[in-house]
Amino acid sequence: MTFVKADVPADEQHVAMELGLLFDQIRQVLGNEEWGGLRPSHLRVMGFVPPAGTSITELAVQVGMTKQGCGQFVSQLVDTGHLVVEPDPDDGRVRLVRRTPAGDSATRHLAARLAQVERGWAAQVGDRRYRTFRRVLDELAHGRA
Repeated sequence: MTFVKADVPADEQHVAMELGLLFDQIRQVLGNEEWGGLRPSHLRVMGFVPPAGTSITELAVQVGMTKQGCGQFVSQLVDTGHLVVEPDPDDGRVRLVRRTPAGDSATRHLAARLAQVERGWAAQVGDRRYRTFRRVLDELAHGRA
């Protein structure tokens, strides 16, 4: 059954519902492609790995997961060849997570597909309104005002 916003009383409609509808559009676009066995959640985790690498603990904070849950994702992505885990040259107690060339490629492909989705949204509402939306979204997401 497809959700129709009109089915929900106006006083029960909220921003999480609207964001959920946008995420559904993204999932539909991503679901129409082959990602080599990767799920959107794998792609999301990889997207938070910076070029210099990061610890699993830092990655878990960025992604909003437990350290254990994030570690499971990292292990799966190491098994698929998208990530590697190496000792930190500055601190032997820390292990750094880095993307492999395959991980970089998947992340770039995801960024290109999401940019395409955003261009479609901009076409729907106009470039100026969409740029304003993105600036406000960025401010809210990063606590800047």
